[in-house]
Amino acid sequence: MQPFFERDSLTLYCGDLREVLPTLPEASVDFVVTDPPYGLGFMEKDWDHDVPGPEYWRAIARVCKPGAIVLAFGGTRTYHRLICAIEDAGWEIRDCLMWLYGQGFPKAADVGKMIDKAKGAVREVVGTKLGQPGYSLADNGRTNEVYGDLHNPEAECAITAPATPEAARWTGWANALKPAWEPIVLAMKPLDGTLAHNALTHGVAGMNIDAARIGENPGYKYNADRNGTTFHGQQGERIKQTAAKKGSQFIESTKGRWPANVVLDTDAAAQLDDQTGTLTSGSNNVRTKPGDGYHGGMGKAGDAQVAYGDSGGASRFFKVLPCHDQNLNFDSANGVAVGFSPQNAVEDSVLALAANADRHEATASNDSLARFIVVMQNALRNTSGCDTQLILSSTERCVQESKHMLTELLKCSPVNRAEIQRLTNIITTTQSLLSTDGFVDLAMSSNMLRSWAVGGLGCRPRFKYVGKATKKERGAGNDHPTIKPVKLMEYLLTLLSTPDGGVILDPFAGSGTTLLAAQRLGRHCIGVELTEHNCEIARGRLHVG
Repeated sequence: MQPFFERDSLTLYCGDLREVLPTLPEASVDFVVTDPPYGLGFMEKDWDHDVPGPEYWRAIARVCKPGAIVLAFGGTRTYHRLICAIEDAGWEIRDCLMWLYGQGFPKAADVGKMIDKAKGAVREVVGTKLGQPGYSLADNGRTNEVYGDLHNPEAECAITAPATPEAARWTGWANALKPAWEPIVLAMKPLDGTLAHNALTHGVAGMNIDAARIGENPGYKYNADRNGTTFHGQQGERIKQTAAKKGSQFIESTKGRWPANVVLDTDAAAQLDDQTGTLTSGSNNVRTKPGDGYHGGMGKAGDAQVAYGDSGGASRFFKVLPCHDQNLNFDSANGVAVGFSPQNAVEDSVLALAANADRHEATASNDSLARFIVVMQNALRNTSGCDTQLILSSTERCVQESKHMLTELLKCSPVNRAEIQRLTNIITTTQSLLSTDGFVDLAMSSNMLRSWAVGGLGCRPRFKYVGKATKKERGAGNDHPTIKPVKLMEYLLTLLSTPDGGVILDPFAGSGTTLLAAQRLGRHCIGVELTEHNCEIARGRLHVG
C-alpha cells in the first residue's frame, strides 16, 4: 500500500488499519502507543461510534514482535470494553496507567434546569459566566474553538434563576462529575519463552525504566553484599568504613525513583500536595533487629535504612517536565526554594516560567516572558558563552511588564482571578531569580537547564507533569477534538523504547501527535489513520515539526 506521507523515519498510511496492517511484515513492530476511539460518539464524530473490537487488536498483534507492549488510552466510561477487546485478541493485560489533569471541564445536565424545562417554565437571566475563569471568548466569538462550539455564547453562558419551587429545591444537583483522568491500558503480546530469550531473540523485553526514572539522586550508596540496603549521611559513612574493613563492596547510585503508573499535570499535582502537606522520605535509622518480609526478612540488624532523604508533597513521587511555579516554596528572606541549593532554586524558577509560558495562551500578550524564555534557551545552547547583561535585562523587563499588566488587570471588572494568580506567579518567580546572587552563572552551569534548552528529558523532576495540549501545540487548522500533548507521548515513547530505539506503531494516529513525538525523539514510527482530513492535519504538523 502506498503511504499517504513518508519522511525520514516516519510513515503515515490513510485507511482502515484492518486493511493497512496486513500489508506490513509480520513481527516488525517493537511497541504500540495509541489513542483509539472511546466509543462515546464525541461531538457526533463518526469515528467515535464504538470502541475498537478484538479484530483490530488481532491485526495489531500480528505485526508486533513477541513481548511487544501496547499503551492505549481509554475513556473512563468505556475502558472496560477496551481492555476486554485487547485481552480477547490474545494480549496480556499487565497494568493501567493514569493520566491525571486539572483542566477538564464538566459536561453535565443541571437537574434544576431540567425540571423547569419539563414544566415549560422560563428562567430569568440574572448574570453571565462570560469573563469568569473558563468562559472567555475566543477570537472566533465562541468560548472555545474545539470544545465550546456555541452558536449563541451570551445565551448559553447565561446565569439563570430557578423559575419553580421544585427547580429551586434541586439547584446544585447535576448528573456527572468533572473529568480529571484518563486510563491507559498497558498490555503485552505473549513472550516467546522467557524474558531473557525474548530480549536476545527479538530485541523486545519490558520497559526502559532507567530512561524514565524520576530525577537524579546522587550520593546514595548501597552495599552490593546486602541486596536492597542503602547507606547515606554520617551514619552511613561510619557503616561504610566499618564494612569496607570487612571487604564489603559499596556502589554509589545516581538513579532516581522508579517510574510510576500515574502521570500528573500541574493542577492535579498542586491539589495533591495541598492535601498531603509536607512529607519526609526516610530517617536514616539503623536497624536494631531484622525486618519482616515475605521471604524471611527485610534487612539485617545494623543495616542503615535509607530512603531518598527529601521532603515535599506527594507529587514528588512522580515525574515532572518541567517543574511548575505552584510547587515552589520560596524563602522570601533568601530568595531561594526551601530545601534546595541556590542552583536548584534557579533551575526550578526557570522551568516554572517555561511551564507558565507553555500552559497559558494568554502569555502571548506578555512579550517580555516569551523573550526571557528565548534568551535563556539561546544562552544555554551557546557553549561558547552568554550575554549576562542581556539575561539580566530580559529578567528585569519581565518583572516590570508583568507588574504593569497586573495593575491594569486589577482595574477590570469582573476580576479574572486565574490571570491575577498567573501574573503574581511570574512576578514572584522572576524576582526570586534576580535576588539570587550569580543566578546567570548558576543557570549556565546547570546540566538540567541545558537539557531543557535542547528539548531533552533529563530534568530533575518531582513528578511527571504533562498538561493538556495548548492551542499553539495543536497548530493552525487542527480541529481534532481529542488531541494528546506531545510531551506526554514523548514520555511514553521513551518509557517503551528498546536499546536501538525500536519501531513504533500508532494504528489510530488521529492528527499525528505520536508521529510528531517520534520525530522530535528521532525514532522510527508508523502511523495509520482512517480519515484523510486528519491525515492532512498530521502531514502539516510533521512538516512544521
